[in-house]
Amino acid sequence: MKNILIITQKVDMNDSSFGFFHDWLREFSKLAQVTVLALEVGQYDLHGVKVFSLGKDKGVSKFFWLLNLYRYLWIHRKQYDFVFAHMSPLFVIFPFLLMFCLKKNIYLWYVHRKVDLKLRISEKLVSKIFTATRESFGIKSDKVVYMGQAVDVDKFYSENLEHLNDKKEFRVITVGRITSIKNLDTLIEAVALVSNEIPIIVDIVGAPVTKGDFEYEKRLKKMIIEGGLSSKIKFIGSVANKDLPKLFTTANASVNLCPTGGLDKAVLESMASGIPVLVSNTAFKAHLGQYAEEFTFPERNPRALAERLKKLYVQKDLVEAGRYLQKLVREKSSITNLIKSIVENL
Repeated sequence: MKNILIITQKVDMNDSSFGFFHDWLREFSKLAQVTVLALEVGQYDLHGVKVFSLGKDKGVSKFFWLLNLYRYLWIHRKQYDFVFAHMSPLFVIFPFLLMFCLKKNIYLWYVHRKVDLKLRISEKLVSKIFTATRESFGIKSDKVVYMGQAVDVDKFYSENLEHLNDKKEFRVITVGRITSIKNLDTLIEAVALVSNEIPIIVDIVGAPVTKGDFEYEKRLKKMIIEGGLSSKIKFIGSVANKDLPKLFTTANASVNLCPTGGLDKAVLESMASGIPVLVSNTAFKAHLGQYAEEFTFPERNPRALAERLKKLYVQKDLVEAGRYLQKLVREKSSITNLIKSIVENL
């Protein structure tokens, strides 16, 4: 059995942004001995996994959490053979010199359109880079391994999908951080176009993080008020990943407006729940099978999205589509298969 040290930003099963990684760690622990260093640690339930906080949750400065990083890397040096850095190039750059001296390889998981100097440096230092698709990693490198994206299919699976055909209210859900790249203004414009034709209700699940995000949220709320859509669109706020499955069972459809790039987990979670999902990210076409054209629409095109929403509303049987999507996501995006592939590539 392999011994892996994982460095990540947060371990907290109740967190809306990083709660999914708790599932990853559980799967890693089935295949390897796992030690985790996290900037922040909240609630977790991981049998046999050693989890250590670097202190950000206790308010320590970057200097001191960096000291803690080196301290744990040194103290536990005999308990791991590899370092797996999750999403942050700094988790490659900071440990590299010590890992080089200890002759331990570093691997990076990175799924993001952004390419900066830190990422370019880390690409030179790691043994391999794992990413979802060609669109989700912007540097050409022989070190890149395309793995797809994955979710805990069993956690999101719903046996009863009959609610999909109950359209007295056509409830649409969108999940993710409230930020401009999510193009939520396009969704609001689409709702304005169809609100007099179908009984649409939209739940926006997520919260802003940065100052720019909060300003964007204010603009969205102003659009909703000015468009007379306050009874149609609601902001739900952050929801822990473990509580999302219950929320999906109230929806007739899911919408994701991210541009083409990495595979957003919220789309796969919707599919695992059996919810028809409309996306503007063309990278998902390979994951939608026979619905590749029907469930995609051009980026930032509210009229095209409005037409897709109306078509879903009048479709007699959405259960068949839901079952098909559940089958696809289990075949292509199971977290069990993803983590197994990562471990085999270490």
